[in-house]
Amino acid sequence: HKYMQPFDQGELVRTPLDSTILNLREMLNEAVTPILLDCLEPPDISTIERSFESLHASNFISDPTDEGEITSLGSLVVALGIDLTLGAFVGLGIQFGVAAEAIQLAAILSFPKTPWAMSSPLYHDTDTFNEIVSKTFVSRCIFDAGLFSEPLAMSNLLHDYSNCRDRNQFCWKNRLSVLRMRHLSGTVESLKRRVAECLNVRSDMLEMRDPPRSMAHAKTSILRILQVWLFYDTMIVH
Repeated sequence: HKYMQPFDQGELVRTPLDSTILNLREMLNEAVTPILLDCLEPPDISTIERSFESLHASNFISDPTDEGEITSLGSLVVALGIDLTLGAFVGLGIQFGVAAEAIQLAAILSFPKTPWAMSSPLYHDTDTFNEIVSKTFVSRCIFDAGLFSEPLAMSNLLHDYSNCRDRNQFCWKNRLSVLRMRHLSGTVESLKRRVAECLNVRSDMLEMRDPPRSMAHAKTSILRILQVWLFYDTMIVH
């Protein structure tokens, strides 16, 4: 025990400060560096500087210092109260004319688990395991529709789920978890309402008209480019 610290370090010392700085700037509209340095466990000044640079690179603030003003994109992300990168995805989607599609994909990307049934050799016998794996694979391929993108496949899935007569039957037929599909659908609707409030528009104006499999090629290309642009660090191995 003599080699361990008596207490864990505070979160401000351990984690990136991007979200904290952006929220403080939006709430207080003043320099936040003195506030952070006045904490019981102040973060290193180099960490604060890196966060300012990151926020500026993401176009959340106008300058990579405490003098920078919050941009319209930064204000939107703070108002939505979601992960900064997902908020940027929604904001850029609005600017590029794919607002409804970006909102749904952001909700999909934030979802922690797959809506398809999950199998495990630890608690499924061999026949059940093989059945689940094979049927979920076929279901995934159907909804992927040759787009080779799981988020877009889940968008196709949500479209059909929203328009089916019997959702429980739909989930059984396509090897989906009823509870996770209900949760996913609710997540999309919740984010849609929050964006509509921020934009001061009716939420039905942010409804997707067509699923990705029927969407214009230009739209799916924009969505793909935005995903690579914002999530490149999790998609590309250096």
